[in-house]
Amino acid sequence: MAALVDAFPSYTFVFPDAPYAGRLWIRDPPGGKGEPTTDPYWDSVSLRFIDDVVAQQGPFDAILGYSQGGAMVSAYLSHAPPSTFQQALIFCGYLPTTHEGIIGRIDQNSPFTTSSFHFMGQRDWIISNALSRAAARKYVSPTISVSSTAGHALPRPSDPSFAEATSFLAALAPPTCVDDDDWIDAVGDTVGYDEIKSCAQAARVGGCRYSEVVRKCSCSCPPPTCADDDDWVATNAPSAGFPLITTCATAATLGGCRLFASIAENCGCACQ
Repeated sequence: MAALVDAFPSYTFVFPDAPYAGRLWIRDPPGGKGEPTTDPYWDSVSLRFIDDVVAQQGPFDAILGYSQGGAMVSAYLSHAPPSTFQQALIFCGYLPTTHEGIIGRIDQNSPFTTSSFHFMGQRDWIISNALSRAAARKYVSPTISVSSTAGHALPRPSDPSFAEATSFLAALAPPTCVDDDDWIDAVGDTVGYDEIKSCAQAARVGGCRYSEVVRKCSCSCPPPTCADDDDWVATNAPSAGFPLITTCATAATLGGCRLFASIAENCGCACQ
């Protein structure tokens, strides 16, 4: 798991501990696995626990589970609203078939539309590939990755399946400024900024001040520099009573932060 986390330094991973004794997500049937439970909410403590994590630390883009955690992913998706996660990643997963009530709940609410990735190792002697494939069939469009070398563990970075997993997870990366250019070009002028044709341009021209535009940009506009704000200053300084102030740099040189508050407050740069 550490390698997967390290591959995405900009992502935040949250690892809650399973709430049942023994760090279980789903308790075994009281009479042993030969006597399946029938309660559809046999996993109720885990459901409430994950609900709380989502409410208090979310929203989350994806849910990831390994082994019994993988079984819990499907169990939780059968309980949560369909839009709770964009993705589900299940490693060495299976369906909790010793719990007929939970299986009934899964069957009733599947196939799940959540985009899913299912990993299995051909050397997994604990959870067979057949069990993992059965779990994958509960999803509308599962991506299946099979490692010829892995056992009951996540793929190593040298395993081709690792690249497949990271490629799948990378789809969660937020859109770039360029991705939103079509929206800005079409809508920017309707909110009074017909000169703003892209999110990138909005950033260069102090776009983070153009809240009506930038709040529609999925990208994070970088803090504008003095030079980036020159267009704004040249346009607005004269109307603010400072016709000689044509750049943020000029404002800084002339003590803009102290004297030209109406200009300096709109400069994203730190005036010296």
